[in-house]
Amino acid sequence: MTMSANMPRSGTKRVMHVTLIGIFDSVTLAQEAKNALLAVGVPEARIRVDLHQKGPCAVRVQAQSSYERERIRDLLHRSGASSMQQVPTSFC
Repeated sequence: MTMSANMPRSGTKRVMHVTLIGIFDSVTLAQEAKNALLAVGVPEARIRVDLHQKGPCAVRVQAQSSYERERIRDLLHRSGASSMQQVPTSFC
């Protein structure tokens, strides 16, 4: 029997990483959200900020667990995100 490259090995569990995207109405709010994420320990390598002087700004954060996903979603909301999206990133 062969094991598919997409199947976990015996005794391992696949975890889906997701990227949460918070949309902010200003550069200031997006930068404050990034600072808040860093303050709670989210590594900078997992945060991407798309800043625009006119129009909405996006803060993208890769979450690596369901607990972290909820924490990040709550933090983005409290930081002033006008809307949020969640997209699959990868399986590990």
